[in-house]
Amino acid sequence: MLHKVLLAFIAGCIGIGCLPVLPSLLSIGIFTVAVCILCACVRRRIMLCLIILAGLLGLLRGYSFGYGGLAQQLPKSAEQQVLQLEGEVVEVRQRNHRVQKLLIKVHALTALKQPINPTPEYILLSDYQGKASYQPTEVWRWRVKLKRPHGFASPGSWDYEGYLFQKRVGAVGYIRQAQQQLTPAGHKVSWFRWFWPQSWRDHMPPEVHGMLTALLLGDKQYLQGSTWEVFRSTGTAHLLVVSGLHIGLMATLGWLFVHCIGRLVSWPWQFISRPRCAAIVALAFACSYALLAGFSLPTQRALIMVAIALSGVLLGVRFRPVTLWLSALAGVIAWDPLAWISSGFWFSFIATGILLWRFANRPGKPSWSFRYIWPQCVVMVAVLPILYSQGQSVSWLSPVINMLAIPYLGLILLPMALLSGLLTFLSLPPDWAAMPVSIATQGLLLGIHWSASLITPKLTIQLHGLPLVMACLGALWILLPSGFPGRWLGWCWWLPLFWTQPAGVAHGGLHLAVLDVGQGLAVVIKTEHHLLVYDTGKAFSPSFSAAKAVLIPYLQQKGWLAVDTLLISHGDLDHSGGMQEIIEQFPVSRVLSGTPAQLQTDTLDVEKCKPGQHWQWDNIRFQILAGGNMHRHDNNAASCVLKVSAEGLSVLLPGDIGQTEEHRLVAQYGNQLKANVLIAAHHGSKYSSSMLFLKHVQPTFVVFSAGYLNPFKHPAPAVLKRINVLASKEFQTSRDGTVEINYDPGLELISTSLYRRDVRHYWSEKVNW
Repeated sequence: MLHKVLLAFIAGCIGIGCLPVLPSLLSIGIFTVAVCILCACVRRRIMLCLIILAGLLGLLRGYSFGYGGLAQQLPKSAEQQVLQLEGEVVEVRQRNHRVQKLLIKVHALTALKQPINPTPEYILLSDYQGKASYQPTEVWRWRVKLKRPHGFASPGSWDYEGYLFQKRVGAVGYIRQAQQQLTPAGHKVSWFRWFWPQSWRDHMPPEVHGMLTALLLGDKQYLQGSTWEVFRSTGTAHLLVVSGLHIGLMATLGWLFVHCIGRLVSWPWQFISRPRCAAIVALAFACSYALLAGFSLPTQRALIMVAIALSGVLLGVRFRPVTLWLSALAGVIAWDPLAWISSGFWFSFIATGILLWRFANRPGKPSWSFRYIWPQCVVMVAVLPILYSQGQSVSWLSPVINMLAIPYLGLILLPMALLSGLLTFLSLPPDWAAMPVSIATQGLLLGIHWSASLITPKLTIQLHGLPLVMACLGALWILLPSGFPGRWLGWCWWLPLFWTQPAGVAHGGLHLAVLDVGQGLAVVIKTEHHLLVYDTGKAFSPSFSAAKAVLIPYLQQKGWLAVDTLLISHGDLDHSGGMQEIIEQFPVSRVLSGTPAQLQTDTLDVEKCKPGQHWQWDNIRFQILAGGNMHRHDNNAASCVLKVSAEGLSVLLPGDIGQTEEHRLVAQYGNQLKANVLIAAHHGSKYSSSMLFLKHVQPTFVVFSAGYLNPFKHPAPAVLKRINVLASKEFQTSRDGTVEINYDPGLELISTSLYRRDVRHYWSEKVNW
């Protein structure tokens, strides 16, 4: 019965999170009363009543979490105002020597000495000045500019808004002026979590320091992008998450500590039995490490399972593995009702559940292979469909690599790290204190790099829908106990992994997607057999770009894994920032640009686009109207202007040209500029999209690709007014997310899809369509 009650609670909590809009308080109140009346009517059926009440409790927990999160969002009236913020530094993330990211627990937020209501619980701040040095637990006063959380809204991209909502972050912004430090740092848990890696930072190579911080504390801020990719490609990225391995080791150390003390003294056991004392100390060790590691999702799961298992020792009860697993699942969901939106949640619980199902309470003494080799293979089979749903591939060498890396981490690296930490707190010279763990970490790093050299990484189609369900069922079927009839049929259910077809476009049809990449541009144009990418968005840092966050996941989800033409309109960073990543990830046949001299690639020559160039794919005509001519070193004027023409749909992509270039186009082409879809020039700048140009294009749809509350105020009000005069329908990626326009020649139909309209979550930015 307990299992059914836990499942009902979990279902209720997750169910409310799936709603696009939270119900009103009145609706929830009426529903709660109705459920209580129903339980009163069937009160003799105790089990049914408990299950219904557990489901109601889960629903109310999920609702209270969502309602509380929405209630502390920054009001729109306070966006982009200069505000005074007073708060405690909770977390410091150093992006480089100048930029810092700060998570702030708000104490007061005011505008002109009037409090902002509602006040966000937490605010994520960027400090671009680099003048102040921050430590966790300090209290500061700043002058800041804030806005509501707003992330990329595109198929396949990470739900940044959901992540911040989980963290109770109600606003993001930047520091205009650090006015005063009000309280110095105190020695709290968050300070020790910050201090431990800082104490080693100058005494080991940066790559080793970054990996060690991730391995021990789950903090990946110092981890180099190349190192993360190596761990991901070898299937060992889970080692960079503080999980059951770490928590279990700490609990074991606590248990052994008590038993070692027990061999030296005997008087404590007159008051408490040694096993119960060992369980209490083991739990204390595990809790301490979980707090130090930031209490992440896998840490929560591991700690709850360890706590329940140890409570069984205290109570003299042995819990079934499924009880441990469901209790951990319910505990994590109760703590964070939106934990399930993270892929790590599913990886963690699926892997743990499969291991418990297949290996817990097995009769007899297990063989060496059953204990060490077979679990790695089982986990790989279990999580493979989930990996493919994320667009990740996994090597068949991964079980072998994990079989060697996991014992090394548990038996050598973690004990060395704890020893180094102890030596640091004993005030030994940092070089001596860091030496053991530095050597052990370098050993693991060398092994992972060597393993990665044996693997050829490749992109895969993102699996979703029916193929994903079939693959998951196949994995379960394959993992049924030996002797179960027809286990081989499970492999048949895996056929979608190998023969999943990419999203199709009919002959003569056209698919256009203007991706939500913030203040930049990235457009995907697909015909029946060919793919063109026009611009790649902005590079925000050496390790993060719009191409990596939006464009590549979009192409993976569609299954379009080869680019026939990559056209970079011009060399500005908000258009060309992801070019190298696209070339590295996909086979690219041709690269065109208006400013080829500014673009460098190691493998491909960049051709200059010239007016008059044209080609035809699948009955779709592509024509370069302008571009390649620099005017007073103006990159924008050199933008490649591309027109794409199908039988029933035409698209004009003018890059960042200004009104001067627009008038030249009108003089040269006149009514030939007419197009159903216009990608607004220069993100909707007031210096582009002249009325003369718009009258000749006569667009049905105008798409603006610009960032949310961008500093340039794109799209300009004057441009929007001109669009309204023409009665054209306008879309904005900052408001609507990714905009997709499809032309089906068979139906002679043009259809549009707006990501924020079609994929809605209650925590996402609300738009009235």
